[in-house]
Amino acid sequence: MAFSATALPARPVHVEFHFEEPASPARLTPAQLVERIIDLNPTAAPEFLATFRAEALAEYLDHLSATLEPRGVSPGRVRRAGRPAITQRQSML
Repeated sequence: MAFSATALPARPVHVEFHFEEPASPARLTPAQLVERIIDLNPTAAPEFLATFRAEALAEYLDHLSATLEPRGVSPGRVRRAGRPAITQRQSML
């Protein structure tokens, strides 16, 4: 089938695509957070993860997600305010 110039619209047609963004970790339920964490870290036990608050689970999921990208591609992971860069554990022995 041949097309002629008269078959084209007289002016450009504007088309918009709307993509649904994946829910950010802050908007997921604790059960959804645990499910996504286990998808990225199958060694995490659901019983263990259930002991954490939703905010902590969202932060851990964000951390796991950042590890999937190659180094230098993204701007990097920003440490949250009030979190030290280096932590240590003291032995009670």
